[in-house]
Amino acid sequence: MYAFRTGLCLCMMTSLSMFAQERDSSYLLKGVEIKSLKKSNVRTDYMPEIFPANSLQSQFGDIYIRNTGFGQSSTISLRGMGAQNITLLWNELPINSPSQGLYDLNQIPSFLTQSLNFDIDNNRLTTAGSFSLSHPNRNENYLAISSTAYLSSLYSHKLEGNAKLGKGNISINQQYIYGVNNFEYLNAVGERKRMDNNGQAQSNTQVSISYPLAKNWEIQSGIWYLHTNRDNPGTQTFPSKANLRDNNLRTFVGIKNAHLTVKIAYYNEKRDYFPNDGFSATSTFETQSFRGFVHYHTQLADKFKLDYKLYPSRYVMNSTNYKQEEIIHEASQQINLAFSPSENWTIDGGIKSVTHSYFANLFLPFLSATYKASEKLSVQLIGDMNQRNPNADELFYNIVDPFFSYTGNRNLEPEMNYQLRNVWRYEHKGSQDKIRLNVEPYMLISNDNIKDTFSADFSFGQPINISKVRNYGIQTHLEWLRTLKSNQFFRTIVSFNYIDSKDGDGRYLTYVPSLKSILTLEYIHPNYEIQMTNNYTSQRYINGNNTMRLNPYFLTNIKGTYKQSLKRNQINWSLGIDNLWNENYQEINGFSMPLRNYYVSVTAIIK
Repeated sequence: MYAFRTGLCLCMMTSLSMFAQERDSSYLLKGVEIKSLKKSNVRTDYMPEIFPANSLQSQFGDIYIRNTGFGQSSTISLRGMGAQNITLLWNELPINSPSQGLYDLNQIPSFLTQSLNFDIDNNRLTTAGSFSLSHPNRNENYLAISSTAYLSSLYSHKLEGNAKLGKGNISINQQYIYGVNNFEYLNAVGERKRMDNNGQAQSNTQVSISYPLAKNWEIQSGIWYLHTNRDNPGTQTFPSKANLRDNNLRTFVGIKNAHLTVKIAYYNEKRDYFPNDGFSATSTFETQSFRGFVHYHTQLADKFKLDYKLYPSRYVMNSTNYKQEEIIHEASQQINLAFSPSENWTIDGGIKSVTHSYFANLFLPFLSATYKASEKLSVQLIGDMNQRNPNADELFYNIVDPFFSYTGNRNLEPEMNYQLRNVWRYEHKGSQDKIRLNVEPYMLISNDNIKDTFSADFSFGQPINISKVRNYGIQTHLEWLRTLKSNQFFRTIVSFNYIDSKDGDGRYLTYVPSLKSILTLEYIHPNYEIQMTNNYTSQRYINGNNTMRLNPYFLTNIKGTYKQSLKRNQINWSLGIDNLWNENYQEINGFSMPLRNYYVSVTAIIK
C-alpha cells in the first residue's frame, strides 16, 4: 500500500507540476530567487501556518517529533537522543526550560520558523544538535497581515511588520491562535470521533531592534512575550482532562562587531497546570533566568582561526513540586582552533568545559578533519565528547501522596556522550541543475544515561542512571533543483535515516523509529507554487521490554499558493490538505492524531 501511494504521489507530481520556494522571494516580491541548497534551511512557510511540530515532522528525515496531538506539547528526538540533548536558540541564546531541559515546539510562532536553522552539532552546546530561531533580516518597509483557518475550527491571525529606523531596523510580529481544534480521529475500537476538550488560545508577540553604531558596531535588542491557555484532552487509555497555562517573557540586549558578540538576557517563565481527574493537585512552576552569550572569533594567522564561546546562566526556580526554592548556576564555554595547512585540508580541534552547581567537567574534547577532494566533493570526520547534566525536575521533583510517589534523585550522574560522524558532501552548481548530497554514517554512545523508572504497580517512580545506550545509523539527504524556464524551478528533496538504537540490555529505545524517509516535491513559478511532502515513519516500540509498538505510517501533505500582484503589493491565497490519505496513526501511544484535514490562508503584503 505504501509503495502504491508513493508511486501515485510521483504520478500526481508529474501532472500537477508541484512547486514551492523559500519565503524571501515571494514574500518580498523580488521574483523567484533560489538562495541556497543548505540542508539546514527549513521551508515551513509553505506548510501549515499554525503549529510547527507537524511541519517539522515532514521536513527532516533525521528527527522524530514526539507529538501528543495537534497543538499539544511536542518535543524533538534526534538519532535516538531525547529533547534534553537538543538546544533551541533564540537570537543565539538558549531557551530550553531549566526544569525539564526541553522546549515545546508548538509554542514557537510561525514567523520564527521562516529562518529556522538546524546544526548537528559543531557548536557543541548539546550532543544531538541545535535549532536556531531569529527574525528574518529584511532591510525594507513592509507590512504583512495573514489569516489561516482549519476546518476543525482552529484559526490563526498574524501581523508582521518591518520599518527602517534611520540606518537600523525595527521588526514587530504578532500571532494569535484560537479555536477548539475538534479534528476527526479514530478511537481505539475504530469509531470515527471528533476531538473534544482541545481548546487553544495562544498569543505570541515579538519586537526586534537593530541599529548600527560607530566603528562597525551594532546594537541588538529583542522581546518575546508568550501567553498560552490550552485544554489538554485525555488519552485513549486514560480519559482525564487538564488545562495548561503559560506566561513567558524573554528579553535581551547585545552589541556585536565583526569579531565579538556580547548578549545578556532575562527570562521569566510561569506555568500553571490544572488537572481534572478528580485526585491530582494543581501545580505551578515559575523560573527566572539570567543568561549571557559571548562569542569571539578571529583570524590569528594565514592558516589559523580562533573561535571562543561562553554561555553563563543563573536559574531561580519555585514550584509546588519542589520542596523549596532551588537556584542553579551554570556555565558552558568552548574554545576551538582551526588549522588549514593547505587548500584541501582543515583540522579543527577544541575543548569544552561545563560548570554547574552540582556537576563539573573541564575537559570535553572535539576534533574534526575535513578533506576537500575537489570543488564538488568533501569528506569530514568528526569526533567529540559531551555531557548532559540532569535537569531540575530530575534532581528536585517531589510528589508524595498515599497513591503515587515520584521524586527526583540528587545522586544522579551526568550523561557522558561520545559521538563519531563521517560526513560526505557532494555539490554541483550548474546553470540548469543544482545538486546537493549529504551522506553521514554516525555512532552515538551514552554512558550513565538518565531514565525514569517505576515500580511494578506504577505507584513509585524516580530517575536513575542506566549503564549505556548506543545508536548507530546513516543519514542521507539529497536536494536537486532543476531550472525549467526563466523564474521557474522544480525541486526534489529526499531524506533517509536508518538508526539502530538500543540500551545496554540490547532492547530498542522507546519512540525511536528505525527508519524514516522524507520525499518533498516542489514546483516554483512567479505566480503560483505547490508543494507536496511525503513522510514514512517505521514502527516504534512504546515500552522498554519491546513487547508493544506503534504501527508505521505514511503521511502526505499538500499545499498550493497563488500570488496576486497589486502594483508593489501582493496577496497570497493558499489551500492545504494535511494527511491526504486519511491515515490513522499515532506518534505517542494513546494520543490521537488528526485524520484528513483542510486549511485555507490569505496573506496581504503591503510595501
